[in-house]
Amino acid sequence: MAYGFDKVLDSYRKKLVDVEQKCMMQPDLPISHIQHEFEDFQLLLPALDSCLKYVHNHKLQGCQILSFLHQQCSSGISSVETAFTR
Repeated sequence: MAYGFDKVLDSYRKKLVDVEQKCMMQPDLPISHIQHEFEDFQLLLPALDSCLKYVHNHKLQGCQILSFLHQQCSSGISSVETAFTR
């Protein structure tokens, strides 16, 4: 599970670096542009956070985790479904 989450967060890390470089090149970059750049992650990150908290709080193991992740794959949010499928 940790490996899968790490892979999902790779795109977030890359986006952070890209936006940081843009901000350094264009100090007057509007905050709305930065917000737009991270729009894909506004639903994904809270979903990942709540998933980790649920697994931790309920002490899920093995097949319980797989079953829970399978349930999360049908959230109706494409970016979240893709992340949990990974």
